[in-house]
Amino acid sequence: MKNKGIIIGLILIIIGIILVSSGYYGITKLPEKNSISEVNSGNEYITEKFNFTKNDELIVIANSNDSGLIKESNLSEISQNNLTKYTITPSKTSNDTFYFSNISGNYVFVIFSNKTPSVNYEFAPVSEFKSVAYDGYMAAMGALLFGSGIIIAFVSILLPKMKRR
Repeated sequence: MKNKGIIIGLILIIIGIILVSSGYYGITKLPEKNSISEVNSGNEYITEKFNFTKNDELIVIANSNDSGLIKESNLSEISQNNLTKYTITPSKTSNDTFYFSNISGNYVFVIFSNKTPSVNYEFAPVSEFKSVAYDGYMAAMGALLFGSGIIIAFVSILLPKMKRR
């Protein structure tokens, strides 16, 4: 019985390590960007251009109330006073995180700030974001199997020793 428990524990540990490492790789394959450019006015910053198709999603983390996604063609008309007139409504928001999807065309994210703002964004097809979510579940399952394997192996080693006492 002792050997079976140790073997099962080791198998779970190995499977857990494989799942955690492959899940971690999948989670980190989607690059996060934070490059912004200052525009002529001195307090206006923009991200790179996003060429949306219906299957793309943009996730932006920005800590500025004076920010928004606008059509690239409207960039020359934007000021801090009229930004809300041109901004695209996010698909959903959460704290300082904005999600944009189901739009087509060329867009930029504009931020007005007196100092260089902190902004992070990811732009990819929705399927890639779903893939990253599945990779997260895989990593969590691997961690669970790894922990279970350690517990089973230790119990298999220690339980016979405790019975002898």
